[in-house]
Amino acid sequence: MIRTTLDIIVVFYLFSFLAGVFLMWFVFERLRLQHGKKADKLRLRCRMCAHEFEDPSDAELPVCPSCGSLNERETPPQTF
Repeated sequence: MIRTTLDIIVVFYLFSFLAGVFLMWFVFERLRLQHGKKADKLRLRCRMCAHEFEDPSDAELPVCPSCGSLNERETPPQTF
């Protein structure tokens, strides 16, 4: 049997709890960022009326629901 004191047990459980909270925060933050990137790809701004809308279709020239003009999809700048 391993001999230990109450102090060591409390520190071990506290460290385990904090590590679990940190791990959960890290995972949920990564998921939030991935979801945000996907939403940003769908968001467009009309060049004629400045109306912002989301277009989930794969159309190369989506139509603005406000004024009906065609808009090009902008490619996001690449970071290295």
